[in-house]
Amino acid sequence: MFPVWQVRFASTGYYFASCGHDKTARLWTTDQSHSLRIFVGHVSDVDCVAFHPNSNYVASGSSDRSVRLWDCVSGSCVRLMTGHKAAVATIAFSNDGRFLASGGASGDARILLWDLAHGHLLGDYASHTAMISMLCFSRENSVLATSSIDGSISLWNFQKFLDESSLEEVNVTHNPSVRTDTSEMLIATFHTKETPIIGIHFTRRNLLLSLGPSES
Repeated sequence: MFPVWQVRFASTGYYFASCGHDKTARLWTTDQSHSLRIFVGHVSDVDCVAFHPNSNYVASGSSDRSVRLWDCVSGSCVRLMTGHKAAVATIAFSNDGRFLASGGASGDARILLWDLAHGHLLGDYASHTAMISMLCFSRENSVLATSSIDGSISLWNFQKFLDESSLEEVNVTHNPSVRTDTSEMLIATFHTKETPIIGIHFTRRNLLLSLGPSES
């Protein structure tokens, strides 16, 4: 038996995915006690998982510093994305399913933006000083929110990123240029006095909620 680090439900509510210390991610259903798929390929702990909005794919982030995209039907890895210099702490799909954001652990507190069609790295941004705890896209995809155990939340202008990026380059075989213009994309950063932020969530009305441990 190995520790399980994260569990995430698909939008349908019937399927869920888990990941853990055994270097695998797994696909489950709520009415069976055994896994439907075992996603094997990472060489270290799988620390985070996320379902694609269409529920046909699962993404996983690992301490081996890679992000993988898995086909839920075949169980095969369809994308391998590398670029982090430390463990991948959190991942999130854009709501249209075209992009994936990944956040690094301490030592690599960067936010990387990936094109899922070809697995290209499109953006590399940094504003936090410690592990990225969560990533969350606004409902209409215009804003990417990131939180960190350094006690801060950053808001990124994802719509501007899309408008100004040469996305037509993504459709060719060579790797597109990677944007690193943090000052241009960063809308604002909000700090607590000393409380780490461990979770964020956009409501249906785009109100951003945050979660941290009690100081009492």
